[in-house]
Amino acid sequence: MRPDVVVFISGEATSFSWRHYAAARICTRQVYSIFHNISDVLPLPKELTALPRRLLGCAARQRMRAAAVAALSRASICVSAAVREPLVKGFHFPPAVTHTVRNGVDLAHYASQTAAAAGAALRQRLGFRASDVVVVVACRLEPIKGVDVLLRALHGLQEELSDWGAIVAGDGSAAGDLQRLARDLGLEERVRWLGFVNDVGPCLHAGDIFVNPSSAACVEAFGLSLAEAMASGLACIASEAGAGPELIAQGEEGLLVAPGDVSAMHTAIARLALAPEARRLMGERARQRAQRDFDLELCMQRVRALLFSAGEEDSCRKSA
Repeated sequence: MRPDVVVFISGEATSFSWRHYAAARICTRQVYSIFHNISDVLPLPKELTALPRRLLGCAARQRMRAAAVAALSRASICVSAAVREPLVKGFHFPPAVTHTVRNGVDLAHYASQTAAAAGAALRQRLGFRASDVVVVVACRLEPIKGVDVLLRALHGLQEELSDWGAIVAGDGSAAGDLQRLARDLGLEERVRWLGFVNDVGPCLHAGDIFVNPSSAACVEAFGLSLAEAMASGLACIASEAGAGPELIAQGEEGLLVAPGDVSAMHTAIARLALAPEARRLMGERARQRAQRDFDLELCMQRVRALLFSAGEEDSCRKSA
């Protein structure tokens, strides 16, 4: 049985070999790519001038593989403009058939009364008071995620605000180092470590500010947890690298900071922590933005429209 449609869900432009795409094209013309990561374009070394040496270079081979993927795909779908840009500019994917469809989240779940009630219960169980400003981060605890930057920024907050705390949801290889850093910074009574959680909804509703502190080494291709926090009505702070500015307009749904900048992160957290009305308004705008642009059902409709509209065009050509 031959498939009617083949979809490669890839990290980067060269995650799959061109041979996979060629095999798929033998079965059907309806071959598509969905890219979830930002593809790093390797620079061509200036010293490689002879054609044979260029063809043997890593950067040249990368471009050749990406060119084959682009040529063998009917269309490509990227989860953000930050993912699309290097494909079009660096790897010369055809702009007309390289589309951006941002990821979606289950809005009903994150805006539900059930999630809000679970968040209130979690907040109380963790020992936070109603007057506390609670900062939430949810991510893999790996060095590239920048949680150390957040902890150092929170350390400075102690001089400006007395009623605050933080929730860290996630696990990873850096968990032990981060907990030791928190103790060294005198934050052991402020920070609650939840480990891996299946449902981040209650964690988000237990907080007042969401932070996505990714470092310069981890440029977010989209930031799903950021979209989930926005759907939960939280004012957000995110890195201005990668897709952060696509989700958050500076000063509207939240604040953007330079990746790895402890001082800027501290300033942003303090600004939101000390301004409850501004924080509430940003959270409401974040919820509205999520409802408008990050609805999971709308996301699936857009992907289906791109896949099946191309198939209908082929059917029309065959019947003509």
